[in-house]
Amino acid sequence: MSQSLLEREFAKRSRESAKYSLRSFAKDLCLSPSTLSRVLNGKRQIPRTKVNAVLNNLKLSPKEESVFLESFSLRPPTSSNLNSQEAANHSSTLELSEMHYQILAEWEHFAILSLLKIQKYQSSISEIGKKLGISIPQVSAALTRLKAASLVTFLKNKWSRTPLKLKSSEDVLSRALQKAHREELSIAQTKLQEIEVSMRDFSSITMAIDTSRLDDAKKLIRKFRQEMSALLESDDATEVYQLGIQLYPLTKINHIAETKK
Repeated sequence: MSQSLLEREFAKRSRESAKYSLRSFAKDLCLSPSTLSRVLNGKRQIPRTKVNAVLNNLKLSPKEESVFLESFSLRPPTSSNLNSQEAANHSSTLELSEMHYQILAEWEHFAILSLLKIQKYQSSISEIGKKLGISIPQVSAALTRLKAASLVTFLKNKWSRTPLKLKSSEDVLSRALQKAHREELSIAQTKLQEIEVSMRDFSSITMAIDTSRLDDAKKLIRKFRQEMSALLESDDATEVYQLGIQLYPLTKINHIAETKK
């Protein structure tokens, strides 16, 4: 199973960049090219000492991670050695985490939630697909997850948002947001080329900063997002836009390691 997960991930990264090689993949996974090649050819397993490093770089969903660890006999107890109630709870928790992970990590879920504010799209899956440029099966799968998470309802042939917000564990939230941010940056690269400048805005500023003020900066960014949302969202909405604000260091930051006692 670890072999197939690695094959899929390598194929995905290769599609995203024609220059992405097996050597690049091995470097990202903290493996030697020869070791990775043997793993992909089914001639050996990932060294146990490297499993955590590989996991951190793959950014798997909770369900994929569970399957991955199971192949090394490193995952938590499975249904084979749990009583029936414990096994049911474990399975239920895993499936809930998987669903929440997909909703948070894949951009179309929140795009659909925003699109449902526009009446035209509340009763037509095909129109949603056309507007977002995704397939009908993708729309159906996303709506199924959103409905299971009680974020949308379907009554009288009409999809509607609910006032609920998605809640998940910090672990799932953190990993899902990392994947979501990667998707958003990838989409932004595409839109930079596709969308005429009058319909978009890409800007940045480079600063020498006092890092002790970063918390204040984040609060200001959150306030700006809320104000921008209040300005642009209305009952007369016609399109769904993504607002991305990035604040990150261009310099290498020296972190002081603290030993927990």
